[in-house]
Order: sequence, then structure tokens, then C-alpha cells
Amino acid sequence: MHKHAQRRLRQHGCEVGNEQKQWKYPLQRAASLRFGAESAPGPGAAGRAQAQEKEPAGQRLIAWAVCILLVVLVAFATMRVVGNMSTSKQRELRAAGIEKLDAGDFAGAIADFDQALAVMDKDTGEMAVDVLRYRAEAEYRLEDYEAAYYSYKLLMERDSKNLQYWYMASMCCAAMGDADQAVELYDYVQRTGGDAKKPVEGRLNALLSVGAACVKKGAYDQAMSLYENALRDGLDDGKIYLQMGLCQMAEENYKDAADSFDQGKVKASEDRELLRELSYNRAVCSEYLYKYDEALKLFEEYNKSFGPDERAEHEIAFLKSR
Repeated sequence: MHKHAQRRLRQHGCEVGNEQKQWKYPLQRAASLRFGAESAPGPGAAGRAQAQEKEPAGQRLIAWAVCILLVVLVAFATMRVVGNMSTSKQRELRAAGIEKLDAGDFAGAIADFDQALAVMDKDTGEMAVDVLRYRAEAEYRLEDYEAAYYSYKLLMERDSKNLQYWYMASMCCAAMGDADQAVELYDYVQRTGGDAKKPVEGRLNALLSVGAACVKKGAYDQAMSLYENALRDGLDDGKIYLQMGLCQMAEENYKDAADSFDQGKVKASEDRELLRELSYNRAVCSEYLYKYDEALKLFEEYNKSFGPDERAEHEIAFLKSR
């Protein structure tokens, strides 16, 4: 190599004959500039120790995160399994209760429904409401009206817009002899039930129960008002005319009672048992009106249509003696 060229290379810090270092030097310089330490010394022993300490700490954090995730997943899976087992038990008890209810074992049905409600985590779900509804029905059919009233009150609190619960509660009160509360619950449905031409299901049974409670209490005008309002709303049923007639008979208004029974017979032409009651009471009205010949004829027709029974035979014997 020429002497002048060698001299220039020494000035730039390169040894003569080391062509590889001439080509690496610019790369080394670029690397040092990239990290901002062209002539800075290496990290040394202390720096390397710190780097080694940091790596296990990161690994520990990852391990903790994995453990926590596993715990959460196990807990979630356990809750799912327990929840499924609980739901299965609820359904099993519900089905057993319904079977007993249909078979007439009301006490057994109530016991199953109570157990189903006891295993539920919350008593506000759809399943709980369904089971509570069945329990209320079983209690009512068992004639435990106080318990049934309590169950229907719980249902009313959960779904106040389901007016059938209000009707059933009114029937419970009527059966317990609380005519005032029965009327209040019944009237609430009439005020909030909407279109009178599309009455809430259960109105007829509630009307008959509440009206009978009023008659038993001696509130005849109140009972008649309930019946007449129902007829105006289009609830035209022979059972209403029977109740009206019995209410009028209790007031010793036998003429109007006879008219009510006659109207009821027209409506009850396909209900044999209802027609029997209407026919018998219609004959009694004629007797109380001193129309003995008419009453005798009606009782004899009654025996011919429905077969003789003790009460009709007694009336016939009395009328023949007159």
C-alpha cells in the first residue's frame, strides 16, 4: 500500500492490512449511535445482575395471573354445575307437585312446592312465580284460604298487572267471610281491567263468591249491584241469575226472585245441574207466593226431569195436603 494512504488510515484509527475492520467500523459506529452510547462502556456486572433479577419477577407475575384465571374458571364451572343441579331439583319437585295436585293430593302437592321454593337461590324468577302459582291453587283447593290468600298476595306483589291474582285473592277473602275486603279486591279489577266486553278471566267465579259473601253478611243491595253491573257488562250467565234469585229470596222478594230463576233457566239449558237448582227454587217461589197449584205442578215437573229427591218429595206432600 502506498505510504501516504497508510498514513491516512492510521489517522482514522484503522490498522494497515485489516480490510475487514475497515468495512465493520461504520456498522459498529451506527450500532453505537442507535443506542446513544457510541463510546459508553458496557453494563458491567451490576447491570447484568439487575437484568437477571427482573426476568424472574415478570415470570412470577405471569404465573400469578394464570393461577387467578384458573381459580376463576374453576369457580365459574362449579357455580354452573351447582346451578344446574339446583334447577334440576326444582323441576323435579315442581313436576311431582303438579302430579299430586291433579290427583287431588293437595297437601302433598303443597309440600313439594314448598321444597321447590326452598331450594331456589332467589324467589323472584319465573320458575319461583310458576311454583308459587301452583301452590296457591293447591292451598285454595285444600280450602286453606288464609294460606292461599297469602300466596296470592305474594304473586300480586311480583306482578300487580295480572288481575287474575286479584280475583283469586277476593275469592279467598269471601271464603273467609271478609266480604268488605273481597269487594274491594273485586272492584279494583273492575276499575283497572280495561274493556268490559273482554272481562278478565275468572270474573264469573269471583263475582259469585263475593256476591255470596255479601248475601251472607246481609248486604243484599251490594250483592245485587255487583250482579247487575256484571250483566250490563255482558257477563250473561245462568249462575248469576241463580245468585240474584237467592239474594232476592233472602229479602223475601219472591216475585222478582221467580223472574230471576226463569231468566236463568233460559241461559242454563245445557247445564243440567244448574238447571236443577233453578227449577227447584222457582217452584219454591210459587209456594211462598201462595200459588200452591202452580208450585205443585212445578215440583212434579222437577221430579219428572231430574228424578225425585227428598226435598222435592217433602214439598209435594205438603202441597197435596193443602
